[in-house]
Amino acid sequence: MSTPEVRKRLADGLNAAARYFRRAVLPLYTTDERGYPRTVGTGVLFKVGSTAFLISAAHVLDLSPKEIIYIGGELLTAMTGHLTHTKMSHRDLIDVSMCRLDATTVEYLGPIQFLTIDDVDRNHILDYAKPHPYLAFGFPISKQRKIKDGVQDAYPMLIGTRLAPLSALKSEKLDPNHSLLFEFDVENIETRHGSGRAPSPQGISGGSVWDTASFHLDGVAPKLVGIIIARRGPQLQWLLATSMDTVLELLADLPSYSPHPENPRQILTRGFPY
Repeated sequence: MSTPEVRKRLADGLNAAARYFRRAVLPLYTTDERGYPRTVGTGVLFKVGSTAFLISAAHVLDLSPKEIIYIGGELLTAMTGHLTHTKMSHRDLIDVSMCRLDATTVEYLGPIQFLTIDDVDRNHILDYAKPHPYLAFGFPISKQRKIKDGVQDAYPMLIGTRLAPLSALKSEKLDPNHSLLFEFDVENIETRHGSGRAPSPQGISGGSVWDTASFHLDGVAPKLVGIIIARRGPQLQWLLATSMDTVLELLADLPSYSPHPENPRQILTRGFPY
């Protein structure tokens, strides 16, 4: 199979998977010193029952209330509501914030989509014995066009990836009950345009990571597994995400920093060299 055919197949697969959630993962903005919108990150729209939330990285939403954060719906809409976050210290590795959105904000966003618990892979298994394909989705700052009249036409980055080696999770001192780590080599990444160099990923913090294994095998909708936080590693070659299990605990106002010895995340490593 030729390289163009491989690239087309990859691009088609990533775009097809993203159709399930594209209107639920949106760019976030503030304004620059001249009053023009500037991209600062990505957010995920999520509902628990009838309560609407915006979920993102804490270091993105921490810009509020000093700066107004706008959500890139049909029109740019100011984020209003009750904001909570996990920021406990400069070494906070969970780094997740959520804003319980006011009804007026939801109304002004226009034709958007809210994810629910049914879209989440609860108790996601880190399968190193039979690695799953994943899709990371966010809005890199370097690729966003200038916004005119409040109408945004944002450019998403779709990244095909897989779990980083188990040794990387250990070297970064990450708790697998809370954190997920994925490969992200900026010089050689699988994107919607095929393999090659990725644009600067700054701006995808707060975006989403999806398990696409069942989608590729059976056409089943991808499952949300994590919220993108940052790049990690000696060469920033890994993508750190907070697991949706932890995010759901935060949304339910349950303790999220205990080691969960009674129910640790399953990690399958048989046959995996690490």
